[in-house]
Amino acid sequence: MLPIDAPLALPVSLIVTLAFVAVIFASSPTITLTGDSLTARGATIELKNLGSTTVIPKNELFAALGPDLDARAWLAIQASVKGLVKIPVIDPKDPTPYWLVSTRNPEKLAALLNQ
Repeated sequence: MLPIDAPLALPVSLIVTLAFVAVIFASSPTITLTGDSLTARGATIELKNLGSTTVIPKNELFAALGPDLDARAWLAIQASVKGLVKIPVIDPKDPTPYWLVSTRNPEKLAALLNQ
């Protein structure tokens, strides 16, 4: 905007920046854990259908999301969040073998799910 109108450049840049930040926050995935279900990226599963949750170490992220990834897995990941948990699905009727969920607190989520 500076080449077009100098006094307009600062307010427009602030508005665009604030709009960008608002879109980022509005589109960020949320994880909801209730007494009987887990919801991530719009999918919900009952806790009774989940196995023992494990935290994926940071040095194994590439393998977990690349060569070792099962194409049937449910992914609720965000590239900017480096914490990752693997949640096995033990329901024999569900074709999804596991969920991979990114979170800033992977140890806390794993502990809550393993209770």
